[in-house]
Amino acid sequence: MGSLTSLESIYLSYNQVESLPVSFGNLKNLRSLYLKNNNLKSIPDIFKTLKLSTFDLRNNPIKDIPIFLKENSKFKRVFSTKPFFSLENSKISN
Repeated sequence: MGSLTSLESIYLSYNQVESLPVSFGNLKNLRSLYLKNNNLKSIPDIFKTLKLSTFDLRNNPIKDIPIFLKENSKFKRVFSTKPFFSLENSKISN
């Protein structure tokens, strides 16, 4: 995955994904990541280094939302099953 550094968008919704590889941290051009309706229980810290603007986490059994998601204002759109934070100048949807 890390060799695909020019990827800007990944759609992995509805795939029963349970975890995300550390190699996602190498996708420096990734702007949109769609992970709706999977089995993710946590979000690795590797995502704090990416330049994501859209992050779709709806319908995953995520227990703890990482601090970087709560405090990072680079996200323009974050989707979750329930609102877990709010950012001024961001569109948070549930």
